[in-house]
Amino acid sequence: MDEATMLRLLRRRDPEGLAQLIRRYNGYAAAIIRGILGQGRREEDVEELVSDVFVAIWHHADSLKPGKVKSYLGTTARNMAKSFLRKKQILPMDLDEIPGLIAPDTPEEHYLAREQAEMVRQAVEQMGEPNREIFLRYYYYLQTTEQIAKDLHLEPGAIRARLMRGRNALKAAIWKEDSL
Repeated sequence: MDEATMLRLLRRRDPEGLAQLIRRYNGYAAAIIRGILGQGRREEDVEELVSDVFVAIWHHADSLKPGKVKSYLGTTARNMAKSFLRKKQILPMDLDEIPGLIAPDTPEEHYLAREQAEMVRQAVEQMGEPNREIFLRYYYYLQTTEQIAKDLHLEPGAIRARLMRGRNALKAAIWKEDSL
């Protein structure tokens, strides 16, 4: 079944569309979730999160666009896995949780979220070293402050302080951009 047919079925709330989506992308979603949960993961947690990803897509089927299903699914899987880790207090606040950022639910919000992601990317690019490297390692590569400190020959407290200053700089950059 091609993607366009699958999307039509999903939008009509036909279970066959969901079944096709699961057959096509189950392994992909599970691989993303396993990668984020890491070594100490339980397979039951992975399976539950994969199910949650497909339920979320079922509920947002109207906002899916042809050719974008895989990336939407991958982003949903990534966000759910990171949220799971935060709830278990394994991860800190995510960049997506900076006050004022929009969690996309509608097409308009997806557009605004893309604009905000670009603002965040530009702000991170403008950080000096080693702050940019610390920020990327922590938020995008999900390394612990202890691991970053060891690799960069710094104290964990210094890493946490630099992360806090980086978050504050991002907030300021985003709010400044929003007020223009």
